Amino acid sequence: MELIKVIIVALISLSPVGEELIAIPAGAVLGLPVLLSAAVAAAANFLPVPALFFVFDRGNKYPKLRDWLMRLRNERVRNG
Repeated sequence: MELIKVIIVALISLSPVGEELIAIPAGAVLGLPVLLSAAVAAAANFLPVPALFFVFDRGNKYPKLRDWLMRLRNERVRNG
């Protein structure tokens, strides 16, 4: 049962703002220790970073995919 609560906190924290604003308080509401909730939320919030690096690394090998990824990145940078 405790593992399910930890997984819930981890899934909530995968969103960009979910770690501090939602996941840690949700962990406290679920009855998890705050320190455990914070550690799980921080670790899960970092998980997408290696995946994004992998996608961009693979994308550089294919011109069409690289161009699409660069357009996507430039649009996000422009929009803030």
